[in-house]
Amino acid sequence: MKRIMILLSLWIMCGCSVSNNVWKYTAEPKIYQEPKVKASIQIPAFRDLRKNDNEILNGGKFFLAMLPLVPYATVTDIKVPEGNIAKAPEIFAQATGEEIANAALFDDVIIMPTSQKMNSDYLLEGTILSSNVRQTITYYGLSLPGDLLWLLGAPMGKAYNDLTIQYRLLDKKYDVIWDKTYFKEKGWLLSFYNQEGLNYYEELYKDINMQLLEDLKEVMKRKNR
Repeated sequence: MKRIMILLSLWIMCGCSVSNNVWKYTAEPKIYQEPKVKASIQIPAFRDLRKNDNEILNGGKFFLAMLPLVPYATVTDIKVPEGNIAKAPEIFAQATGEEIANAALFDDVIIMPTSQKMNSDYLLEGTILSSNVRQTITYYGLSLPGDLLWLLGAPMGKAYNDLTIQYRLLDKKYDVIWDKTYFKEKGWLLSFYNQEGLNYYEELYKDINMQLLEDLKEVMKRKNR
């Protein structure tokens, strides 16, 4: 019976693995009005400083959670949720560029130029610092009998998505006139009856971009005083 429960638990946790599909980002509707800033801005492809050391269902950590009195263990740790996709820096730049263009903040928005030369009044540099998925499992400190609580509706554990992006605004002299790092996180409970891996990166990135727009407005106001 004990061996069956272990195999069942392993199967459950495999089902909880987060999908590596690329998330879809939808920018806000375009605003048709006079631009707030009489200047152009350029958004090149982002830098990606994430380490691709994804760890899914680590056996040692899984069995650690089965030890009596151990409250929980992290069994899934994914650093690059979208998988091995080389175009991620371009995808992020495109999404941010579309938000800025649709908000009618600048006269002109140049997204992902092929040239390294600045062709605008300002350059917005983005750096992807982290995009983690973490999943924990708990037996409530009861070892294997704890999984019976899952059948009664108690959470199996918790999962988290987080996203950290740094933005720097440079002028024509390549001097940094503004620098800010944004961090967003969302967590949800894992259930025995719902094994679908959820992906909240569009929501997290949307929140970051909305904050970015407000910050850029303030920066431009101070710059044009």
